[in-house]
Amino acid sequence: MSGGEAADGPGVKVDDPATTADWHARLRGALQDLADRPNDRHAELRRVQATLALGQPGAALAILRRYLHAVPDDARALDLLAAAQLLLGRPRPALVAADLAVAADPTYTIARYNRACARARLGDVEGALVDLAVLAEAMPGVVAAAATDPDLAALRSDPRLAALVDVAAAGVTSPG
Repeated sequence: MSGGEAADGPGVKVDDPATTADWHARLRGALQDLADRPNDRHAELRRVQATLALGQPGAALAILRRYLHAVPDDARALDLLAAAQLLLGRPRPALVAADLAVAADPTYTIARYNRACARARLGDVEGALVDLAVLAEAMPGVVAAAATDPDLAALRSDPRLAALVDVAAAGVTSPG
């Protein structure tokens, strides 16, 4: 599943000490930004993303609930909420949050990844593949990682997933 940012990739795992140190540094940076500018929305969302990456979805969920109370239509926050719900093993609330993220900003394409994960975990293979197909056009690197995402296990045997991953991988490596 996504942490909400394609640059960090879906399903960020921090079992590598260097990666863990990087996420801790990101968290400290976000907290310092919040100390300097308490209403910095971007810093708050960076805090949530780092908290999720460090394996604390419950804490991230608490931050997001407060944040979304003030800014209910923030697509990135809603996508991070979907990621937190997926990490907590709650695919139905994750799907609701991802649907809201896509509705809030249809151009925030990465939200389709978490929606695909939630759909796959709920058995909606067709819906998950539709989201991944849209995402493959805009962010092929994210879809290329889908082949190993445990949230998408329900799609593993579907040749359409393999085709999407192959096309996405080609799109990532092709020039221009």
